[in-house]
Amino acid sequence: MVKNRAASQNDIEDKESNVTNISIQAGVALSDLLRPTFGPTGRDKMIVDSNQMVIITNNGATILGEVDVEMDIIPSARLITELVQSQGERFGDGTKTATIFAGELMRRAETLVEKGLHPSSIVDGYLWASDRTADLMAQHSFEVTVNNTEHLEHVAKVAMTGRGTTAIGDTLANLVVEAVRTVEQDGDINLDYITTTTIPGGVVGDSVLYSGVLIDTTDPVLTSMPRAVEDARIACVDAPIQPTGARRGSAEIHFERPEDVTQFHDYEYSAAEQLVNELVDHGVNVVFCTKDISQKTRLLLSENGILATKRTLSQDVEQIARATGASAISDIYELEPSDIGLADRVELRQFGREQLFTIEGCEDPRSATLLLRGGIEHSLDEVERTVRNGIATVRATIQSGCLVPGAGAVETEVGRILRAEANDIADRRQLAIRAYADALEVIPRTLAVNMGHDPIDTLVELRRRHDMNHRNAGVVPDEGVVDDVVEAGIVEPHNVKLQAIIGASEVVFQVLKIDDVIPAKLSDEPY
Repeated sequence: MVKNRAASQNDIEDKESNVTNISIQAGVALSDLLRPTFGPTGRDKMIVDSNQMVIITNNGATILGEVDVEMDIIPSARLITELVQSQGERFGDGTKTATIFAGELMRRAETLVEKGLHPSSIVDGYLWASDRTADLMAQHSFEVTVNNTEHLEHVAKVAMTGRGTTAIGDTLANLVVEAVRTVEQDGDINLDYITTTTIPGGVVGDSVLYSGVLIDTTDPVLTSMPRAVEDARIACVDAPIQPTGARRGSAEIHFERPEDVTQFHDYEYSAAEQLVNELVDHGVNVVFCTKDISQKTRLLLSENGILATKRTLSQDVEQIARATGASAISDIYELEPSDIGLADRVELRQFGREQLFTIEGCEDPRSATLLLRGGIEHSLDEVERTVRNGIATVRATIQSGCLVPGAGAVETEVGRILRAEANDIADRRQLAIRAYADALEVIPRTLAVNMGHDPIDTLVELRRRHDMNHRNAGVVPDEGVVDDVVEAGIVEPHNVKLQAIIGASEVVFQVLKIDDVIPAKLSDEPY
């Protein structure tokens, strides 16, 4: 009986160990998948789906979103994927940092388990270290405001560098920061107010920012209408612009005599003339309509020099109204002076093969449009993803109000302090805390490897500098040496970095606590 119980206990321990090992190996594999893509010199991945569609990217969220992993039986894969999605959606950056750090924590936890340390002890040590890391990172941060454009541009450049935009990082960083500053109001930044439009052709350096609106809509309803309007007074109409009698879809009209037809056309013309006169009386010279415009109304609008479009998308009209101060109306006869939007210029312009309306010179635009150019569609898609991530990261920086040194500097400094403080821990947690501190250095080590430098020499020099109280020492990409990264403009948002580190730690806590994977019953099965 004693032997059977002992055998049963061993079987349970073996099963727990097997589940833990599988989870750790999966987490390490995902980490290793992203490590070559990390940093300004990271490589790209080519992803080919079952339909032979190709995506070329080094975006962490995109890569893990496309990887075929058996998430139902590998808990760590699901947890890491959810972590990356959350990090990307919330901050736009830090996805690879989170994945790589989580994988390194799991790798070092596996070594500790093999040495006989129980997963619970590892979790306790990791938990102490993660709490202390949050405190230390706050101590090593420094303030930034929305008016500090230099630091914000550094943040944007770091977030976007290595994602196919390295050569023109300064240009895009400037555009991204200006776009965010355009829509910022008292610290509130609505990313829906920033749109990106891509047009193949040219180079990425040809991208421009419109502090206003850039919309892809139909041409003016008549070619005789002006293509550009100065001192624009804009009406946004969310209804058909046509006389009531012209709405033939709502009723049938029967004519008993030929002259009735003439009278009806005269009525339509008179009614259309009244509509247009209402606009003219208010000084309106540009009309964006979400519905159709009757033929007679179009002619009269053209004769009065009014630029008009039909079937403009509702979201575009909302953006126009927000940028120009207009209010969308459903009845032209209810138009008030306060409903009219103002802009210095509205113009239909040619961009490559595309024609777009530009609305510029708005007094308080609260709307920004980034027009992104690029040679081929694949590269342009990646540039757009990168820019959206940069925008989200700059917003996170402004909301946080704090920056930390990048390029592995803050990780090295926190790791140094954790190793020193671990000596005061008089139980098994000390081993886990030291492992956590060493795991933090996976960031500068990976940067060094991807730059083609010896990681051991780099880490030795980093530790030497930090022992000499050079807290901002990190791996400077251009020179490939250890130097002051803040002076080099390599900084990251405090909240983005903190969430990546703490989020990765929490994933590892959960993985190490899992002892079994149990298939759940189907929802329609009886109890």
